[in-house]
Amino acid sequence: MLRDVVEAQAPDPATVRYQFTGTQIRDLPSRLPVCQFCQRPTTRPTTSTQTTLDPPLGSGPYKLGDFKQGTFVSYRRRSDYWAKDLPVTRGRFQLR
Repeated sequence: MLRDVVEAQAPDPATVRYQFTGTQIRDLPSRLPVCQFCQRPTTRPTTSTQTTLDPPLGSGPYKLGDFKQGTFVSYRRRSDYWAKDLPVTRGRFQLR
């Protein structure tokens, strides 16, 4: 799907502008927002033969807490969760 994306620009922190090529791009602008992208500095140059126990990036209401590989995992509530005060999250994720 991304082969028809020629360029992506961020003119400001809240905007991404894409340039497309090709003839089969009718649905591409509506499908791109569901793709998950990470900033280049946050990605790690690993291969499929390397593993890591570094916590993954996330933007949800919880973050990874204590864990022991193969035994247990716990989560901690994020105090900086971006949607904690939105009406749509009222009653969800045990935030209030």
